[in-house]
Amino acid sequence: MQIDLNCDMGEWLAGSPSGHLPPEGPLKGSSTAGARIQTADADIMPFISSANIACAMHAGNPLAMERTICLAIRHGVAIGAHPGYPDPEGFGRRPMSLPPDELRASLLYQIGALKGMTESLGGRMRHVKPHGALYNLAASDDKTARLIALTIKDIDPSLFFVGLAGSVMERAAREAGLAFVSEVFADRAYQDNGQLVPRTMKGSVLQDPGYMISRVIRMVTEGVVVSVGGKELSVDPGTICIHGDNPSAPAFVQELSDRMKEAGVAIRPFGEA
Repeated sequence: MQIDLNCDMGEWLAGSPSGHLPPEGPLKGSSTAGARIQTADADIMPFISSANIACAMHAGNPLAMERTICLAIRHGVAIGAHPGYPDPEGFGRRPMSLPPDELRASLLYQIGALKGMTESLGGRMRHVKPHGALYNLAASDDKTARLIALTIKDIDPSLFFVGLAGSVMERAAREAGLAFVSEVFADRAYQDNGQLVPRTMKGSVLQDPGYMISRVIRMVTEGVVVSVGGKELSVDPGTICIHGDNPSAPAFVQELSDRMKEAGVAIRPFGEA
């Protein structure tokens, strides 16, 4: 048995020279917090198999992108684009209403930039995973999911589309002829309908490492996750997301990696035998 572990990375500097502060979590726009996030990325990278790299819209900048790509290549970690809304002040977690042509242009810009930079550094980009509020909207809105899928296809039809397990993103990917990777979350709570609990609600982000590890192992080995309402939801995980902006993430991902191996689960990039 094997599974992919992915993490959102390259978010250690905001998208402008002065930096911006997100509404929650580490102060990623400040230089000292930026250094902490960069260090966390370096500590997490050896234990994951896929990295979703911010594309300088919700967070990151060209230097952050380059350094994170190089770090992933050094550790043999699969590289993906992590495009979000152009909202560094809100860290891409605030809903935005963009006209379809504007959203498409933004996605082309972000994904194309990371793909070109990756190839110039001798690597290969394998997947795209939307970020934050864009991800959440695409999980339930057909039009947004289709727009993302078709944009990915126009850039490179061989790219994997990573999205929420059981969401409309899967149908949009299939209709566009893209390979879809079902994602589940190690550190996020689920509603009874299979959607993530909004971050504005208490308990949306899990904190107990032991509980999270046992939950991940059950998702992988049994295909089940329990919602906040106590409902057992069926999942077929192709990848597991770990959020690197949690201060305990480096220690957690190392322990999770060890426990997965003890359970007979190998950690490998999706799409690889």
